[in-house]
Amino acid sequence: MVEIFRTINKLFIKPDIRTAVSEEYVQLYEQNLSGYESRVYKHCEKHASKTVDELKRYYRLEDT
Repeated sequence: MVEIFRTINKLFIKPDIRTAVSEEYVQLYEQNLSGYESRVYKHCEKHASKTVDELKRYYRLEDT
C-alpha cells in the first residue's frame, strides 16, 4: 500500500502526460502551467473538500 500511495503522490506532483485522458489538459499543462495548477486547485476545492464522514453520508456508506 505504501508504494501505491507514493506512486499516486508522484503523479500529483508531476503528472504523466503520456497517459492523459484529456488532450485539453495536456496542452494547458505544457503551455500554461500556472493556469493548469489553478484549474486543478479549483477542481479540488469543489470536489475534494469533504470529510470522510461527509462522503460516507453522501454515498450512503457504512463501516464494515
